[in-house]
Amino acid sequence: MLELDHIEMWCRGGQHEADNLTLRCRRHNQYATERELGADFMDKARASNRNV
Repeated sequence: MLELDHIEMWCRGGQHEADNLTLRCRRHNQYATERELGADFMDKARASNRNV
Protein backbone atom coordinates (compact mmCIF):
# COMPACT_ATOMS: atom_id res chain seq x y z
CA MET A 1 0.00 0.00 0.00
CA LEU A 2 2.69 2.49 -0.99
CA GLU A 3 1.73 5.92 -2.27
CA LEU A 4 3.63 8.75 -3.87
CA ASP A 5 3.85 11.70 -1.51
CA HIS A 6 4.87 15.25 -2.32
CA ILE A 7 7.72 16.51 -0.14
CA GLU A 8 6.46 20.06 -0.73
CA MET A 9 2.70 19.59 -0.71
CA TRP A 10 0.87 19.97 -4.02
CA CYS A 11 -1.67 22.31 -2.38
CA ARG A 12 1.23 24.54 -1.34
CA GLY A 13 2.89 24.75 -4.72
CA GLY A 14 4.84 21.48 -4.81
CA GLN A 15 5.41 20.05 -8.28
CA HIS A 16 4.94 16.55 -9.69
CA GLU A 17 8.71 16.21 -10.26
CA ALA A 18 10.76 13.21 -9.16
CA ASP A 19 12.88 15.27 -6.75
CA ASN A 20 9.69 16.38 -4.94
CA LEU A 21 8.23 12.89 -4.54
CA THR A 22 8.82 10.16 -2.00
CA LEU A 23 7.17 6.83 -1.18
CA ARG A 24 5.15 6.39 2.00
CA CYS A 25 2.68 3.84 3.17
CA ARG A 26 -0.90 5.12 3.10
CA ARG A 27 -1.08 5.49 6.89
CA HIS A 28 2.09 7.61 7.10
CA ASN A 29 1.05 9.67 4.07
CA GLN A 30 -2.25 10.52 5.76
CA TYR A 31 -0.53 11.12 9.11
CA ALA A 32 1.89 13.62 7.52
CA THR A 33 -0.99 15.41 5.80
CA GLU A 34 -2.95 15.56 9.05
CA ARG A 35 0.04 17.06 10.86
CA GLU A 36 0.48 19.65 8.10
CA LEU A 37 -3.15 20.55 7.32
CA GLY A 38 -4.96 19.54 10.50
CA ALA A 39 -7.31 16.84 11.71
CA ASP A 40 -10.43 18.73 10.57
CA PHE A 41 -9.15 18.78 6.99
CA MET A 42 -8.45 15.04 7.01
CA ASP A 43 -11.80 14.22 8.65
CA LYS A 44 -13.62 16.12 5.88
CA ALA A 45 -11.48 14.50 3.16
CA ARG A 46 -12.13 11.02 4.53
CA ALA A 47 -15.88 11.71 4.80
CA SER A 48 -16.07 12.99 1.21
CA ASN A 49 -14.23 9.88 -0.05
CA ARG A 50 -16.80 7.63 1.67
CA ASN A 51 -19.58 9.37 -0.23
CA VAL A 52 -18.08 8.58 -3.65
